[in-house]
Amino acid sequence: MLSRVLPIFEQLGLRLIDHRPEAAADAFVFSQVEQSSTEDVLPLMTEAFVAAWHGSVDQDVFASLVTETHLRARQVQLVRAAYQYLRQAGLGASRSYVRGILSAHGDFVRHWVDAFEQRFDPVSAAPAENLLAKYAEAAETRDEFRVLDWYSGLFEAVTRTNYFRTDASGASVPTIVLKLDPARLPFPTDPEVRVETFVHHPDVEGLHIRYGRVARGGLRWSDRIEDYRDEVLALAKAQQVKNSLIVPAGAKGAFVVKVPTAGLAPAAAAAEVRRCYRLFVRGLLEVTDDRGHDEVAHPPGVVVTDGPDPYLVVAADKGTAAFSDLANGEAVDAGFWLDDAFASGGSTGFDHKALAVTARGAWVAVRRHFTELGIDPDTDEFSAVGVGDMSGDVFGNGMLLSDKLRLVAAFDHRHVFLDPDPDPAASFVERTRLASLAGSSWADYDPALISRGGGVFPRTGRSVRLSREARHALGIEVEELPTDELVRAVLRAPVDLLWNGGIGTYVRASHESDADVSDRGNDRVRVTADQLRCRVVGEGGNLGLTQAARIEFSLAGGRLNADFIDNVGGVNTSDREVNLKILLRAVEEDGLIDRAERDRILADCAAEVVAEVLADSDRQTLAISVAEGYGAAVLDRHDQVMRNLEEHGLDRGREHLPTAAEIERRRAVDRGLTRPEIAVILAHAKNLVHELLLEGDIPDDPGAAVALARYFPGALRERFPKQIAAHQLGREIIATRIANDLIDRVGPGFVYRIEDRTGASTDQAIRSVLIVKDLLGIDELWDGLAPYPVAPTMPIRQALERALEHNASWLVRRNSRLGAIDQEAAAYAPTVSRLRQTLIARPPVGGGSPLAAGLAALVELGAPEQLVTACRAVASLQAALALASAADESGIDVVELEETCARIGDTVGLSWLYATIPVNAADPHWVQLAKAALRDELATLTIAIATDVLASGGLAAWVREHEDALARARSAYAGLAGSGDVDVAMLTVGVQVLRDLCHAVGA
Repeated sequence: MLSRVLPIFEQLGLRLIDHRPEAAADAFVFSQVEQSSTEDVLPLMTEAFVAAWHGSVDQDVFASLVTETHLRARQVQLVRAAYQYLRQAGLGASRSYVRGILSAHGDFVRHWVDAFEQRFDPVSAAPAENLLAKYAEAAETRDEFRVLDWYSGLFEAVTRTNYFRTDASGASVPTIVLKLDPARLPFPTDPEVRVETFVHHPDVEGLHIRYGRVARGGLRWSDRIEDYRDEVLALAKAQQVKNSLIVPAGAKGAFVVKVPTAGLAPAAAAAEVRRCYRLFVRGLLEVTDDRGHDEVAHPPGVVVTDGPDPYLVVAADKGTAAFSDLANGEAVDAGFWLDDAFASGGSTGFDHKALAVTARGAWVAVRRHFTELGIDPDTDEFSAVGVGDMSGDVFGNGMLLSDKLRLVAAFDHRHVFLDPDPDPAASFVERTRLASLAGSSWADYDPALISRGGGVFPRTGRSVRLSREARHALGIEVEELPTDELVRAVLRAPVDLLWNGGIGTYVRASHESDADVSDRGNDRVRVTADQLRCRVVGEGGNLGLTQAARIEFSLAGGRLNADFIDNVGGVNTSDREVNLKILLRAVEEDGLIDRAERDRILADCAAEVVAEVLADSDRQTLAISVAEGYGAAVLDRHDQVMRNLEEHGLDRGREHLPTAAEIERRRAVDRGLTRPEIAVILAHAKNLVHELLLEGDIPDDPGAAVALARYFPGALRERFPKQIAAHQLGREIIATRIANDLIDRVGPGFVYRIEDRTGASTDQAIRSVLIVKDLLGIDELWDGLAPYPVAPTMPIRQALERALEHNASWLVRRNSRLGAIDQEAAAYAPTVSRLRQTLIARPPVGGGSPLAAGLAALVELGAPEQLVTACRAVASLQAALALASAADESGIDVVELEETCARIGDTVGLSWLYATIPVNAADPHWVQLAKAALRDELATLTIAIATDVLASGGLAAWVREHEDALARARSAYAGLAGSGDVDVAMLTVGVQVLRDLCHAVGA
């Protein structure tokens, strides 16, 4: 008893100076409290003692503020919570040091508490005048001022708190939650973070970070009690790029358990962790708005100084894999509008491991790499090593996705598995058995099925003697290796695939140190990127390689993306689950289904949801391959994208993106961005376009509504169209789907390029691209090209992109304010369709152009003829909308107009101009824009002349009438064609010649 009582008195500032054993009872004498009014402080001390005894406040040196500043225990707990947050933020001062400063500035502390209480008291008449800055100026030392200034800044950053919430009995809840606006914090932080929510309780503490009002990410049980905020910030940043594929922005949360669990039985310790998790989740919900059909309701007892904020979604993470139902229980108890959609993956959600969705999504990325290498994992044997074991979700499910896989080695935290020459069929069967065996390890692998020279070796052993076969498989000569070195040898093995399905960072860049990685548990086994000898890395697990390592490996010729690309399938599935549950709750509230049927619908939707998730991953990895295929040709575009993203908060250094100087160096060696770099700007470009779309009115356009409908499974589209149209996240879903489709199809920078060429707003540029894509049917062609290797199809892709770019630019210039998508498309559709169908039916013209070579390669790859002819036709439609407009306005048949344009080119001698005007990789930004503008004008002038030709009775008559002007033009073009290097000045002259001809003939 005394061991509990005496520390509480000491923390209150009562030092024991004498102990007098007496017959009736022992007497304890404490030092005198140096207070002028003992009768005032004694009730406060009594209250503080009781609160500490019952565990409703922390027990530490801050308790002395009760006696030193006459604060109540609850008020001290608030000051203590503020310190705990500032400590995580990097205040850099110990608890006792800060308490001493606060004690010395009692007026500041009392005013800080008074101002806080008056600002957030639901029944307060008006907030108190903020004099914190004046009090802070009284600081005499730099440390004192820093502490007071940070407390002042934190006060300004708080937007909500549960400080005044009470339980059913009317008592204050022991949890204190501070919701913060990071932009107002008194120290630098990531400018893209929108919300921080800090939860403080005597037994648990944690932080939740969001990159947007609509955001999602996992809650993890952290063991980094000293710096979990740094952990959360890093993980939330990674989640932000991963979440570019889904509706919400990135988020992440972590909690630390402060109540001692050492010495408890495992079941009791687990129960304490679950209790602390629920306290953390409950705290988050206590400052979160609720949502009804038509309005947002603020939480009771909470003064709201920010805007409506009802969207809070969490997910499982490290240490909380089985906690979704706990979180949903808290949401249901709180009456939160998301109900059991609050935490995805619970007992009524999608079982990710059973669906194998994360592994299958990462396998989509591996398959794309193999396609580019000419490997078909369904028919061709390939070798692999891996991190993980068959009981793990990502590793185990991934290793069952091909029966042609030859897994020569793998390791987890318990064993190293070696199978130097595996039989693909037999080993596949054995892996399947282990995957179905609960809690299996490599030690359960049937030794009779392991090839000669292999085995399973515990990682606790000192060393492993390697057979000749094992040395050959690992590509080493050393006959015996320490166990950690054997793990490193597995990572360095010369195989087709390195499959990461484990936890930990195993590869760093050669210029990085292990300290840079911040994963001390794997320092002994980590290798450098230049030591990898695999051809492909599949990142099913998080943070297996540093970003710098990925870039180094990619520059050396290896193939990989990034973890946030490869393993996005899980987060995509979770987000779809949440949005399905939101939809079905509306259906349930309308009385169309009950909860049991809702659960059956979710189960029935699982296969279709996973198929859509895998399709999303397929398009995203293909987009990276296409951007990589362009190489140095799009360096300028990518540099412009990065500059644009920097204006919206991107930090090139933090994201390991090349500087302007590095861009120039790569341009000089004709090398573009690596796949990991492309992955980063792809994700950030999607996030930015998503934000810009939400600021505009495209999500409200009837033509965009199809994106919302198609997001949901077909059966639901048929049964519940009204509820889908009214989905509470409808705008966000539409914006996300359009942003993803757009960037995956045309790559990062295409929209910016349209804006740059035309001066159009982002909204108008996107609107024009959506209209032209539909008119030319380009989506179907891109989908048709998807199964084939990117490299041989690049000329076709480039031609299709040029057709899209030229037509979209023409359209947005033609109409400074485009109307509804469907209406704008309908105005051109009949004429463009007729022109397209005519060109498809037209026999191909021979030639040695890159496009002709690409079409021939497509034929050799076995593509259907209709795809080849359609690609050839659309590639020739760079002036489709201009032709359609001129035809409709003049009453001339569009096919006749197009044919006349081609004949004019031959008659005037424009072949030189058309051949030299395309952009090339060496062109700087402004040269590319100049060429694009000249190309657009060239098409416009040619159409104008063709229209005049047809109006004049045909080409022969027109040539006779304008013989002199034609002769001058032909002579000029002959001279230009005979010149040396072509520059923009010569091209400008070439277009001017045609402009002069147009003027001379009166076209």
